[in-house]
Amino acid sequence: MRAVVKILFTVNVLFICGYSTASECHSSKTVTPTTGNSRSIASEVKTIDSFISTDRSTEVSKGLYLKSDKAIHPSDDRLVKGPDSPRYLDAVGRLRIEKSNGKANICGGSLVAFTPKQSSRIVVTSLHCLAGNTATWTTKTKDGKTITRKVKEVIHNNWESDVAFLLLEDFVDFRDVPPLILDYNGGSSLDGHMSNGVEFAAAGYSADAEKGKGGTVLTYDVTGDMAASDVSGDPIGGVSDDITTFGGASGGAIILSYEVDEDYAPGILEGKQAFLFGVIKGGLTNDFASSNGVEGSNNTRFVTYEKFDLDLADYMEKYNGKIDGIADEPDWDF
Repeated sequence: MRAVVKILFTVNVLFICGYSTASECHSSKTVTPTTGNSRSIASEVKTIDSFISTDRSTEVSKGLYLKSDKAIHPSDDRLVKGPDSPRYLDAVGRLRIEKSNGKANICGGSLVAFTPKQSSRIVVTSLHCLAGNTATWTTKTKDGKTITRKVKEVIHNNWESDVAFLLLEDFVDFRDVPPLILDYNGGSSLDGHMSNGVEFAAAGYSADAEKGKGGTVLTYDVTGDMAASDVSGDPIGGVSDDITTFGGASGGAIILSYEVDEDYAPGILEGKQAFLFGVIKGGLTNDFASSNGVEGSNNTRFVTYEKFDLDLADYMEKYNGKIDGIADEPDWDF
């Protein structure tokens, strides 16, 4: 068993609510989490060994953005989002969490809805990213449009699986940014498509200087080989040995894209769809080092959607609205 040193520290977490309604939320709350290493914020995790992970968040400052074409690890085959990248990447925005001392954390956050043709104001990210006072979500679309929304509040948080749902101040029009969608048909679970040659993508704002440009661009890796499991009560549930991430990638998306079956959601979803399959948490180790000092590895861990899908569905219905044939069905279940 790996030795674990438990460290206690206190952080001021942006707009954290519990599982209460928005009206019961306060602007901030001081918490004292117990961690498996100096950068994790998990609390009350009984099997702490299964949670050990170097969180992929990073603090940014003007001095971080160094330019270099060196130090790219041979296994790092990430791409930089551009005009020819999949449009579903538009839904993975850059979260900037401002601190009271003027510094900021950079993470990712995914816009989500029941269908890609539903405007949304809900973003899913990692809870450990939210140590700050205010936050903004920004994405640059394939056609070059920059869309920014302030985060109004955190409407849900789960310390055990390190996931949070954010409510934006206003909707993002689906015609500008088609949101990633949540699997809501238990009869055709995403797990059933793990080995069917579908497209998996891991996207985040890694702050390495070489490809991530200090967290200012979205980098992504497309692969056909990604493992997801729920072993011995692991509160995270997913791991990949060939996806490279650096600090800053936390909160980014694991996306699964495939042609849905005709009976998946008749009249609602047809053709190829992009699902939010997981939320990037971090890595088991820090084996790589960028020229700007940001660390990373290719053993990326992520929280699988099954850890938060039921809660997320409730909030999507509440804040984004119902979709006929989905959220209002009496037997609707995951």
